[in-house]
Order: sequence, then structure tokens, then C-alpha cells
Amino acid sequence: MKEEYNIKVSGAVQSPDTYAYTYNMTLEEAVFQADGFDQSAAPYRINVARRITDTDSIGYVPNDIVETFSFAIDESLQLSTRGSNFELKPFDQVFVRSSPAYYEQQNVEVEGQVVYPGEYVLRHQESRISDLVEQAGGLTRFAYPKGATLIREVKEEQQIDTTFINLVDTAQVDKGLGQATYQVGINLDKIMENPGSDYNILLQEGDVLKIPKKLQTVRITGEVLRPVIVRYQKGRSFKDYIRAAGGATNNGERKDAYIVYANGEVDRSSNFLFFRNYPDVRPGATIYVPPEEQKQRLSTVQTVGLFTSIVTTLAILYNALN
Repeated sequence: MKEEYNIKVSGAVQSPDTYAYTYNMTLEEAVFQADGFDQSAAPYRINVARRITDTDSIGYVPNDIVETFSFAIDESLQLSTRGSNFELKPFDQVFVRSSPAYYEQQNVEVEGQVVYPGEYVLRHQESRISDLVEQAGGLTRFAYPKGATLIREVKEEQQIDTTFINLVDTAQVDKGLGQATYQVGINLDKIMENPGSDYNILLQEGDVLKIPKKLQTVRITGEVLRPVIVRYQKGRSFKDYIRAAGGATNNGERKDAYIVYANGEVDRSSNFLFFRNYPDVRPGATIYVPPEEQKQRLSTVQTVGLFTSIVTTLAILYNALN
């Protein structure tokens, strides 16, 4: 019938978990149960939080709900004498803090037209795209900076609506791992010209920088007669490329067509007074013609019901006026 006693060890230990409490258990034994400190453990901070259970005052509600104790560990990750011999009580919680100066390596990758493509480790907390290109030996003479893009993983704490992104093929989900990625629109030309500009964004672990060769095609897809990939021609207009795919189908909404550039940026046509401006087309772009929004028609029963309601309302109004 006795309640099971336990203690909890969390933080910078190798096996954080809840463990069974034993009589006269010390802090050192608790850390040993958790397989010892890991390398991230702060050499000066370990805390124990204890329940306050010895109040005898009837009707008195104390302000403090826990009692805390702090201990130090040395550079060899050994507890001080006081900490080693500190006796724990049931339901104590042990927190081993991580050092604020400890960081694990964060890997990023660069693919395509750089001198040394491959995986790299971020050197600084403020490592940016230009730093990665420099680490990789710079761009080759075949690089197409306007088509460069950054692929970023969706972290657990991030919320992203991939409905539209999946539609234009700028997000992929690894079915096996369940890891979603999305495309970040960048301007590598401006980044390399002025590394101190806002275009030069900070890198995150898992980022993949892709720098293609000079692209020579344009893709037209969506509600067109025949989705096709055609050769890019300088001076060819947005509408010309849609006509190259046979034009929009009867279900296609050509006025809502948009373009996704190779670097992930999106643009669409717009109206100014009586004129319609179409976006420029660049190599590697994808033009998408969306379907026309379907308007729901009333059924026969709904039409009769609506007509009856109108007639009834008019009759009531006529009687009221007379």
C-alpha cells in the first residue's frame, strides 16, 4: 500500500529520466544512475528542487512551495564534496544545467556550381550565405546566381501552410522521415555584391544552398492545353509562353496566372488603370495557370424555393401597403 518513491534527473546528463528512490540516496548516486554528466554540463550549476511537506499549521497556506539547493561541479565533471554527500528525499528533482558556451556542430550543405561543393560546419552563430559560398571556394564561371535557392527544413516549433507551396513544387515532404522542407527566395547576386546587406540571411542547421548552372528553359503548367517545357528566349513575353503551351483551357483563369522564379520568388500580373502589367520571365521559371473558381449553381428545388420566397415577400409587402 506504500506510495512508490522516485526522483527525477534532467538536463545535461547522459540518461535523463525518472528513477526509483532508495533510502539515504545521495546526489552523486542519482547522477550515477543517469550515467553521469555529458560534455555540455555547466561546471558551476546543478540544482535540486524539493517539496515542502513539513508544515503543521492548520489552515495556513505557505507562499513557498519548493525548497531549492545549488551545487557546483568542477572542470572534470566531478561534484563537490558537499554535493556528493547531499542526501536526497523522495520526489526530489535534480536539474543539471548546460553551459551557455557549449555548442554542437551545425552542418549545412552547398550543391552545384561552387569550387568545392559538399557539407560544411557553421563557423559562427552569425554565419551567412556569403560565408558558406566563401568556404566552398566561391562560384564557378558556369554558376547562375539568379537561380540560386535555399532549402530549409521545417522545425517542429515552426508552423507553415504548405498548401500553396506544394502546388508550385517549392516544398517537398520526405514520406519516409516526415520531414518537410520549403524554399527560401534569395538573391545571390546582391548577396555577393554586398555581403552586409539584408539579402544575406543567417543560415540554420540543415540548410541546403543550391546553385545551378545557367538555366535555359521555362516551364508552363496548370490549366493549359499541354503543359510543356520550352526554351527561354529573351524578350518573349509572359503571354507568349502561355500561348506556347496552347493557351489556357476553358477551365483556366489566365488573368490569375503567376510565375515562380528559379530562386523561389513568386510574381503575378497586376492592373494599373486600363492597363495590365505582366511579370518578366527569367530562365528556370515556372508559369502556372490556375483553374477557374467554380461557381455553385442552384438546383431546381433551390430555385423554386427562392422564387416562392420572393413572391411571398412581395405579397406580404403589397398587403401591408394597402
